[in-house]
Amino acid sequence: MGGLAALTLLLAGCGDDVVAGSGGVGASVTVAEPTGKLVPAGYDGRFRTSATVLESPAHGPQLCYYVMDSLPPQCEGLDIAGWKWTAVRHESANGTRWGEYTLVGRYDGEAFRLTEPATGPSRLRNPGADHLVTPCPEPEGGWQPVNPDLATDAGLSAAVRRARDVEGSSGVWVDQRIPDDELTEQNANDPKRLVLNVTTVGDPEVMEREIRDVWGGALCVSTAERTMAELRQVQRQVGDIEGVLSSSIDEVSAQVGVTFLVATEELQRELDDRYGAGAVRLFGTLEPID
Repeated sequence: MGGLAALTLLLAGCGDDVVAGSGGVGASVTVAEPTGKLVPAGYDGRFRTSATVLESPAHGPQLCYYVMDSLPPQCEGLDIAGWKWTAVRHESANGTRWGEYTLVGRYDGEAFRLTEPATGPSRLRNPGADHLVTPCPEPEGGWQPVNPDLATDAGLSAAVRRARDVEGSSGVWVDQRIPDDELTEQNANDPKRLVLNVTTVGDPEVMEREIRDVWGGALCVSTAERTMAELRQVQRQVGDIEGVLSSSIDEVSAQVGVTFLVATEELQRELDDRYGAGAVRLFGTLEPID
């Protein structure tokens, strides 16, 4: 049982306000793995992507940005030229064929054309889901509850609500500190074994006093560049940009992540000028490799 899986179990019992680093919008399952590598102006080289390829009776082979969780799965995406199912292992059901692969090819604005055989299946992942951190220095003796009577599920939920309500509030997340070789289903849900992280643009001491009224577990309060309200406003605005595939708020870095098919250096500069450097981070499902 991995640390992130256990963290998900723990978060599930704490209400919708606690998040594991980020929250997104989109279809049921993200399948194209975004990359933070941006495309320079005038680029005419190859791209690489890890994604699901799916062909159904409704359309030919396509590179899927999202897959609906059904049997057979369903998706719509970028057409792939030169695809041959006989060259790859795949699954099939009711006239639909699909599989997960790493693809290298060229993109002409309409279709993705392979320049070498696809490899796979490729295990797709959610980028950013494994970067939960606690920025505060670890106390002498390690992270321990300061008041075990308040280091409870109820205390955690109350602390999250309190943190959200304090003026200047930004991110809220928990950092599971149990090593994988010690992790069990029982202790994964133990609030005494985690660190509650809260960020604010205001005075950290004010935030800490508010939270300590209801939470006795380990706590790290640090500063952020933007409030959660500001991040949500930015997310709403960038969601209107043509070509956006998905957006999310990363509570750890206080950034809005925005995914495009191709993420360009030019657009990143425009968004830096509009919202300030670091407010928005672009990702592309097609990664330039030349």
